[in-house]
Amino acid sequence: MEGRDCNELPIHCLVEILKRVGIESLVRTVPLVYHINDADDVLDAFLQFAIGRSHGLVSHIVFHPKSRLKQGQIAWIAQRCPSLKLLVLPSYLSYVINFEVSDSICKWKDLEALQVASLIGLKKTIANISKNCQNFKHLSVYVPRIDGDVALAIGSQLPKIKTLDLQFSKIERSDLVVILKGCQKLEQLDVRECKGVAYDDEILNLARSIRVFRHEGFYFGE
Repeated sequence: MEGRDCNELPIHCLVEILKRVGIESLVRTVPLVYHINDADDVLDAFLQFAIGRSHGLVSHIVFHPKSRLKQGQIAWIAQRCPSLKLLVLPSYLSYVINFEVSDSICKWKDLEALQVASLIGLKKTIANISKNCQNFKHLSVYVPRIDGDVALAIGSQLPKIKTLDLQFSKIERSDLVVILKGCQKLEQLDVRECKGVAYDDEILNLARSIRVFRHEGFYFGE
C-alpha cells in the first residue's frame, strides 16, 4: 500500500497530530513536518502547544533562520514566557514584528542573550535591554552593516556585556573603537569577515583585555 505524503494532509489534521503526540516526539519530529506548504500554521500550532503547556517556565527559544513569524506572536510569547533568558530570532522579520520585539524586551527581565538579523528597531531594543535586563550578557547581530547609531547604542548602553558577535557585518573602524571603549567587560568579541576595519595597534590595544578576540579569519585567546 502506498504511503501518503504529509503534504497531502489538511492543516487541521496536522494540528490534531501535534496536540496528541508527546512532547519528546513533538520536538524530534516537527522539523520533519515543517517543510509543508502551511509551515507557518504548523509553527503557530507548535508554539501554542509547547508554550501553552509550559506554565511560564520556558527559558530558551531558538527559531530556525527561515521561520516566518506572524504579527502578534512575539507579544504572545512575551506574555507567556516571562522567564525567557535566550532568544534567537529568524533571519527575516517584518517591520512591525521587529518593533514588537523591541516592546516585548520590557517583559523579559531575566533575558541574558539575544540574536538578531535586522537593524530595524535595534536601537530601541538595546535601550530597553539596558533599562530592563540587568543580567544581559550576550548579543549577536548578523546584518550587512553596523551603522554608527547602533554602534553608539551598544557602546553606551550595554557596557557590561560579555559576548558580542558581529561577524560578516561591515563596520567602520571608528564605530568599532566606540564599541571597544564602551564595552570594557567584553570577554569574547567576534568580528571575523567584518569589512571596513583595519586592525591597527590602537584596535588591538583596546582589545587586549578581551579573552577571545576573533578577527580577519583568526582568533586570539583560549
